[in-house]
Order: sequence, then structure tokens, then C-alpha cells
Amino acid sequence: MPNSTLNNMPPKRIALFGKPLKSAELPVLTAVIDGLLQKGILLNLHTILGKHHPSLPHWHSAAELADWQPDLLLTLGGDGTLLEVIQYVYGTQLPVLGINLGRLGFLASIARADLPTALPLIAAGDWKTEQRVTLRLHAPDFSPGLPVALNDFTLHKRATGSMIQIRLEIDGERAIEYWADGLIVSTPTGSTAYSLSCGGPIVFPDSDVLVITPVAPHNLSVRPLIVPANARLNFFVSGRGKNLTLSLDSRYQVMEYGAEVRLATDKWKLSLARLHAEKFSDTLSEKLLWGKDNRNAP
Repeated sequence: MPNSTLNNMPPKRIALFGKPLKSAELPVLTAVIDGLLQKGILLNLHTILGKHHPSLPHWHSAAELADWQPDLLLTLGGDGTLLEVIQYVYGTQLPVLGINLGRLGFLASIARADLPTALPLIAAGDWKTEQRVTLRLHAPDFSPGLPVALNDFTLHKRATGSMIQIRLEIDGERAIEYWADGLIVSTPTGSTAYSLSCGGPIVFPDSDVLVITPVAPHNLSVRPLIVPANARLNFFVSGRGKNLTLSLDSRYQVMEYGAEVRLATDKWKLSLARLHAEKFSDTLSEKLLWGKDNRNAP
């Protein structure tokens, strides 16, 4: 991919991040720690994981992580875990690589069954780094953490049977009005998430675009819209209720109608690490069962 950089340096320091693990997932953490320590790599665990291995160094905040200066950050969990770690690596070029303990795993791409072959590759520095576009929300008092998203931004009606009316302006020009339950703006990375389930297209990660997908639109002619990544988006929402829900990845907040809501790509991009052998087309085939048809069998 044009935005990929090959890594040729074995890491000396690796930080680990994860949410609370189930008992069945603890052997994965132990296997990762043992496999990397045997290669002479220094490890530092986020405090959530550190309680399972108290003898290893722990980090808690973005400042502590930056001070330790790791060469790579490994996440243990699903895609949601990797999305959560953005608050700790924002503003840095620290590569993030995900070990998947969830279901699909488009972002956290290393399956637990592949760890015996993946860990030596990680220890050898055999990965590539892809620069992934992020979104920044400009809205009054968005309080649930950093107003930046890797996957998508959504605005959605609250607990009411009525639709909402959304007027969208692109670069200051009126573009379209939606009567719908909501609207999704996704990055290429997020095109395989909520947008996909609402009929949006799958976009290759290095595409320089954003995808705007309505949620349950009441206009038969309305379809998902692809716009340049540098587009400036303004939203004006009205409806019978009093407020709506805004979300950035997994973080959300209730806001009143009439509030100014603006969206644009952020200057910062996430450095997402992938093993050299990984290809997006193979991921689509595996995760979405593309080509899994008896007629394609040899």
C-alpha cells in the first residue's frame, strides 16, 4: 500500500494494553509475555493487565507510556480494545499491533491460534506500518475523552419513534437533507464496521476518502456518499425530540438539537502495524467469507 512503511528493526521495548481478561484468555497473555521475554524484549503492561503479572513494570497513563519509549504497543482484545488505546498513543507515531481475542478482528488482526508463528515475527520486527486516517469532532463540550475517532462518527436519534432531519453541508455548501434514524461518517478503516451494516461500501484502507451512510433513511433515492477526505462537514439536526446522540467509535454523548456539529479529518494518523504477510483482500475473504462457495472448491 502507498501509505505503508516497512519496519526492519527488532523492537527492544514492547508495551501491552488490554481490557479485563476472562480466565480462558489469561493463557494468551502468558504466552505473549513468555514468548517475548525469551527473545530478550523488555515489557511494560498497562495496569489492567499488570495485575496478572505483578513482577513486570506497569504503565497507567499516556505520559507514562511515552516516558518509557516503547518501540511497539500490542493490544490484547478485539477491535474495540484497539480503538480504546488511541487515547494513549494520540499525537505519537508509536505503532499499534492487535492480537485478536474477539470475533471478527479487522483491526486486531492476529488470531490467538497464529501466535506461535506471529510472536517470532513480532520479535524480529517483521511488520509494516500503515498510516490510518482519523476524524476530529468539533462540538460543544464533548466530554467522553478525546474527540478523535479511527472508525466512525455517528449522530442518531434518541428514544423516540420519530425520525430526525439532518441537513449536511460539505465545504460550506448545502449538499443533502436526510430524513432518517441517523447518519454515519466513516474513515476507510471504519468502512467495515457500522457503515457496512447499514449498506455502506467497503473501502480499501489507503483510500483518501470518507464514507457518509444514512441509517434507515426514509428517502428511496438516498444512498451512501463518498467524499474527499479533506472535506469539511457541518451538520444541522432537528426533530420532534429534544436531543440526539453523537458518538466517536465507542464513546458517545447526548446533545441538544441546534448545537453546532462539525467534522473533519484530524492531522494525526494512527500508525497501525501489520505483519508483512497480511493483505486486506485476504482479510475480507476470511472475515466476510468472500468466495466461500462450494462452486469455488477445487
